[in-house]
Amino acid sequence: MKKLVLLGILVASSSALAFTGTPRPEWIGKAISTAHLPHAGQPSVYVFAQPDCAACSLQLGALSALQKTNSKLRVTLVTEQNSPALREYLSGFALRSTVYADTAGSSIAALALRNIPAVLYVNSRGTIEGFYEGTLTNAETRDLGTALLAAKPLPRLTVPGGVGSPAAAVPGVTWGNSQNNC
Repeated sequence: MKKLVLLGILVASSSALAFTGTPRPEWIGKAISTAHLPHAGQPSVYVFAQPDCAACSLQLGALSALQKTNSKLRVTLVTEQNSPALREYLSGFALRSTVYADTAGSSIAALALRNIPAVLYVNSRGTIEGFYEGTLTNAETRDLGTALLAAKPLPRLTVPGGVGSPAAAVPGVTWGNSQNNC
């Protein structure tokens, strides 16, 4: 029983430090124009957010920190509203961003977006390099943005327990020697 509780604590604590949203690999390699979003020929991060979303504030804070160290990074905030409340909300961040008010929701529909915040990493050619629904950590935001600006392949983030993610470490089990006897 003690081992099971310890395993639960290990799994819960390690997953709290990493991306826990939904990777959208089906969009990697597609042109941003298919998502009905503008592109200015620069490496860009598109973040879908709303002022009343706490997780969105965390994501915008992480992007602010990234942009401080990488001034060439272009950030576009995609939102369904364009109001004084939105401008007041954005003034609380040290983020230089372009606001794309998608009041008709065409980009959200094109991307089949289910959750916010959502973040797209797009290269200078306008090709999607990474797309995640959910909040990325500061380190993940930095790693993805730095690779994007360097024109290097972006690391692929996986959700703990999701397809493509490494198996959780279990004391006493060597996964390389395991066999499936089904």
